[in-house]
Amino acid sequence: MRSYDDELSQTVTLVGQGNVDQALTQLDSNNTSTEKDLLYYMEKSELLRLNKKYKDSISTSLLADHLVDQWENEA
Repeated sequence: MRSYDDELSQTVTLVGQGNVDQALTQLDSNNTSTEKDLLYYMEKSELLRLNKKYKDSISTSLLADHLVDQWENEA
């Protein structure tokens, strides 16, 4: 069974060591589904921001925002 706490702990450790690229790679390897969830997009956006890839970070944040909009429209 998948453990978000374990995955996040590994990501935080990698970022703390300055390995943001590796943290991004790990995030993607932990999320292989073609349909990504809100948490994935939020985490990826933050990792991209930490890696100074601001345009990619904003684009990813907008994908998260789109998911929230979908949920709001379904309610």
